Amino acid sequence: MAEQMIDEIYMLCKRVLNETNVFVKFRIYAFSRGNLKATVNIMDRQRNTVYTICEESDFNTFDKCKAHLERLLKDGIVGC
Repeated sequence: MAEQMIDEIYMLCKRVLNETNVFVKFRIYAFSRGNLKATVNIMDRQRNTVYTICEESDFNTFDKCKAHLERLLKDGIVGC
């Protein structure tokens, strides 16, 4: 399940990088085979937010990160 969430967030991060000037850093790593974890760092307008997505994280974290990225795309923010 975490792999699907990470894939979806990764695609949104790529879109934000391509369509806005907002700083987004996406890191993915594994603690063990099949145990993926990703961190997303978003800096927009003096605010720095870090989300961690992994098997142990709840859907709330995933939903907040996804909503934040989609809001950036919707607003079309062109500066930090």
